[in-house]
Order: sequence, then C-alpha cells, then structure tokens
Amino acid sequence: MREQLVRAATSVPANIAEGYGGARGKGYRNYLTIARRSTNEADYWLYLSQDIGFISTALYSEFSRKCTEIILMLTGIINKL
Repeated sequence: MREQLVRAATSVPANIAEGYGGARGKGYRNYLTIARRSTNEADYWLYLSQDIGFISTALYSEFSRKCTEIILMLTGIINKL
C-alpha cells in the first residue's frame, strides 16, 4: 500500500512537469488530467490507510483536504486550456 501511495503522489508533479515541458494545448491538458487522477488515487490510498488504522482520522482529513485543493487547482487549469 505504501508503494502505491508513493507512486501516485510522485506521479502528480511528474505529470505536471512532463506536460508543461513538452506538450501544448490539448496535450498538456491530458497530462494535467493524469495528475488529477493520480491525486484521486493518492487520496484513496490515504483513506484506506486511515480505514485500516495506519494513520489517524485527523491526519487523513488533513491530507484529504490538501488532495481536494490540488484537484480543484488542476481542474481550474484544465478548464482554462
């Protein structure tokens, strides 16, 4: 589970950087969409970690709020492209 969380979390900035560095317009939008999906995946792994007692509910709530913020930011950028 830890590995999946790390993979999903590191995929977010990696996709933003890769898209910004090489793609324009619709191509960049696709990378941002992948980053948004990875953020959703990271939130799921955090939820599961909380559900089985690996992290506290308070810590999950904090991280989940941050995931929601990132998703909203990415959605805003996607909608502007």
